[in-house]
Amino acid sequence: MGAIAQHIDTDPRIDLARFANALYRLGGVLEMLTDMHFGLDANTVGAMTQDSQGSARLRRLLNSGTVAYSPKGRLILSQEGRELAFDMFGVGACD
Repeated sequence: MGAIAQHIDTDPRIDLARFANALYRLGGVLEMLTDMHFGLDANTVGAMTQDSQGSARLRRLLNSGTVAYSPKGRLILSQEGRELAFDMFGVGACD
């Protein structure tokens, strides 16, 4: 049972790390995703999910509650996602 719980906890970490890497390759910074007043616009999300892996990654992050769409329609980290980013990337990730 412990291996299953660890696997469930590890998957969002891997997806978030790869999502952050894709954002970086597009010239973005993690703070774009962590600040609920900014978030990622549809064009950026589209560029990050052009291939099936990126699209599947976004679906998993949405389904796990790690990311969500803001009232402005921009992709942001949920509170759970912010805590995960803080744990993974440190204090500056969620400033």
